[in-house]
Amino acid sequence: MKKQIAFILLCYSIFVFTNCNSNNSQNEENQITVAASSSLSKAFDELAKAFTAKTKINLTTSYDATANLQKQIENGAPFDVFASADAEAIVKLRKNGFTIRESEKIFARGSLVLWSPSLQIKNLEELTNPNITRIAIANPEIAPYGRAAIEALKKKNLYEQVKDKLIFGQNVTQVKQYAETGNVDVAFIPLSLAKDVKGTVIEIDASLYEPLDNSIAVIKESKAQTSAQRFVDFVMSEEGQAILRKYGYK
Repeated sequence: MKKQIAFILLCYSIFVFTNCNSNNSQNEENQITVAASSSLSKAFDELAKAFTAKTKINLTTSYDATANLQKQIENGAPFDVFASADAEAIVKLRKNGFTIRESEKIFARGSLVLWSPSLQIKNLEELTNPNITRIAIANPEIAPYGRAAIEALKKKNLYEQVKDKLIFGQNVTQVKQYAETGNVDVAFIPLSLAKDVKGTVIEIDASLYEPLDNSIAVIKESKAQTSAQRFVDFVMSEEGQAILRKYGYK
């Protein structure tokens, strides 16, 4: 009798343990966190809503400068997917063992624009005018769009003339806020963040800076790799690409 009771208890314990593990696994796959460059915020907010509506998988987004997010992942931040504003960041993470190689995709190309809410500007050369005293760009050390702005200024031989006017933001969202609040006269921002803004927007000739190829990958330490891959697949799908095109991505 004692042996029968012991056997029943053992079977029950195995059932409970297996069932709990199964439930935990299901819960983990029902929620993913996507780390994405600030330049992607508007597009990815819409992508997240469309993805959740389609799959019933809850998605949380975390936005910051590409290099800041890369460092967070290297320090063990619990992200499931990383979408960067350049391909280089994902390549570095993969080489150091942080991403799943097979999941890595270049999903869009971004564009740099010059925006002023109040001034009528026709070209980059006008940045040398004395009435323009403050020019906002994202920190080129950590933000691809900041690097692109510096590259464009240097190729047009304008950097030395305007470098003392430059105001640096930690990411492109902060740069946009500087212009919105009147703290700067003009700002270099992604075309994706210039949708529906008031004022003058000039798209910068893409030949003046290195291509801003946005890349995405599943994080190797993700506990929801299946759902994370489904999001990557959604971004690459026609529905996902249509959303990206709405925000000026090529």
